[in-house]
Amino acid sequence: MIADWIARTAQTIGAQRIIITGSSGGGLASLQIATYIPGSIAMPFNAQTAVSKYRTKSVPGLSPQRNYLRRVMPHLQPDVPLDQLDPGEDWSAPLGARLSAVTRYRDAQPNRVHYVQNSNDDRHMTDHYQPFQQVIHHGPNQDHVRFHFYDGPAGHVPPLPRILKAELDSALAGFEK
Repeated sequence: MIADWIARTAQTIGAQRIIITGSSGGGLASLQIATYIPGSIAMPFNAQTAVSKYRTKSVPGLSPQRNYLRRVMPHLQPDVPLDQLDPGEDWSAPLGARLSAVTRYRDAQPNRVHYVQNSNDDRHMTDHYQPFQQVIHHGPNQDHVRFHFYDGPAGHVPPLPRILKAELDSALAGFEK
């Protein structure tokens, strides 16, 4: 539905390119939505790439994943708290590509990706960037995805406006028609 709104709006205003950007969970959204708009560019910053890998300091049993499952897909809720599941068990597997860009990008996609990662965001480097990069490196989308790094502050923080602007310019230049 969101992809349709974006595509219709772009057509209405005569846009020549569509770039969908976001940071963290919004980065995951940009990766996912862009696959529904052929020729678009996803520009995620420090993206989540799989909902099941999202970590947060929260009250046990009230994690964002648990809330998602309880409200949106209650039939998929495991019987134990998500933070007590076997680390190798992916509770989101039944939803496949719906909750994982890693899964979605195993198949050829009609969009391009300008993936931007803070090299000092250790958790996202390990939990999100590396699995996504491996799928791209060994899959059918390697010619359509570019990875860029910046030296930001330690931890998971949004990019500064100057980094956002520089990466936007780079994405536009890198994917010229």
